[in-house]
Amino acid sequence: EALNSGQYQVVVSDYLMPGMDGIELLKTLRNTGNSIPFIILTGRGREDIAMRALNEGADFYVQKTGDIAPMTTELRNMIIQSFHRDQAEKAERSARERFELFTRGSRDMIYRMQIKPFPAMEYMSPSVELFVGYTAEDFYKDPELIFRCIHPDDLKALDEAIAKPDAYDGPVAFRWLHKDGRVVWAEDVWVPVRNDKGEVVAVDGIS
Repeated sequence: EALNSGQYQVVVSDYLMPGMDGIELLKTLRNTGNSIPFIILTGRGREDIAMRALNEGADFYVQKTGDIAPMTTELRNMIIQSFHRDQAEKAERSARERFELFTRGSRDMIYRMQIKPFPAMEYMSPSVELFVGYTAEDFYKDPELIFRCIHPDDLKALDEAIAKPDAYDGPVAFRWLHKDGRVVWAEDVWVPVRNDKGEVVAVDGIS
């Protein structure tokens, strides 16, 4: 009940406890959807307990030793690391939810297209259905669909842009072919996405 109040940020639990052991506590939390960071303390030689805890969703385990100072230093570092990782994941989820809310209400199509190792749509906003009559899921399942939805006379321009995406620095008009046969004009702008080596591996785009 205390943990479900939301006042706590990390759990440090012993394994052997009266009434409910640490593994049962962890399973109870995870089964009720509580993802609070969880660190379990085990005795020496209880690697089996540690492995069970990790398999049930624990973030870390600490073995008890007779030398308290290094053990508590290790535990302190794990608590700080667990807390910051959890906060980062929550912030990422919140940002993703806000982005989804924004794209759902937009008539512009917002997308990310993978360039390397091969062209494929990584993300498309729900408004893609207004453009071409296909859903985002249709494009995820069929990487070739994007090429079938571009007018044949514009495919060369798209191929050139994919070949040299970092040179694609201005808006370009493409004709999209709607599922019902209509031709839809759209102006596209790309922003290159680079990997650690500086290579363009994807583009963020808006139509």
